[in-house]
Amino acid sequence: TGEPMVWELSKSIYGLKQSSACFWTAMDEHLRANGFKSVLGDPCLFRKVMSDGRVILAVTYVDDVTFAVSKEDDHAYFMSMLRSRFEIEDGEGKPIEFLLG
Repeated sequence: TGEPMVWELSKSIYGLKQSSACFWTAMDEHLRANGFKSVLGDPCLFRKVMSDGRVILAVTYVDDVTFAVSKEDDHAYFMSMLRSRFEIEDGEGKPIEFLLG
């Protein structure tokens, strides 16, 4: 018809300026829903203390998550919790040798 049209996206597209903000919001909501709390001094650092004192720390940066667990079993728990909401490629979630940041 030649009339200008505007499209509304139902989700963010990777690579757009707001994509990282949309990812962070989704991650924040998911972590909080699973018992994580952000640390007062840094809203991108999340902490969950289990009933027996074990701790899981997760740091978000743009569209990446780095996490540390105090017990090996918690690694599988954390990855399972993330996979319940996000698409994670095979090989992601493996131990890292160093972190520059």
